[in-house]
Amino acid sequence: MVKGIIPITSSQESERLVMMRLETVALELAEKLRQANPDQQKKASFLSCQLAISATKLVNENVLHVLQFLKQEKNVPSLLREKLDTLVAELDDRYFELQDKAEEYPAFVADYLHLFGQARAASALSFASHDDGSSATSEAIYEALMSVENNEVIIHAVLNLLSHV
Repeated sequence: MVKGIIPITSSQESERLVMMRLETVALELAEKLRQANPDQQKKASFLSCQLAISATKLVNENVLHVLQFLKQEKNVPSLLREKLDTLVAELDDRYFELQDKAEEYPAFVADYLHLFGQARAASALSFASHDDGSSATSEAIYEALMSVENNEVIIHAVLNLLSHV
């Protein structure tokens, strides 16, 4: 081992790669999130999920239940997380199907983009519900940002929250 160099563990490397995804779309937000404490990170994650779910008009009983657990700062039961993950997979499958159709029939483009947004919003909530550190928070926010065409509203809201917490 070279003196002065700290080895990177696989979890550190994984967390850095995840943060890099967020940095590609919102560098300032990624930096602020890195400086935030775990409670601030959870609040930022929750806010980004709320905004993404609202923007994509994602209405689902399991989504509402997960939001309630997160709002109350409670751990989400594993069965509910599994149901949410199933929803993410279903939405992904549906948008992939429509994306394939849209290649031949352009009228499907708006539909598949809508489903893509809902899938990303549900995925954001899934990451937020797993509560396993800053990499989950970063992924939740990244997915929330990918769920909408114009992510500036989410970026500004989360930056505002992080500046006031």
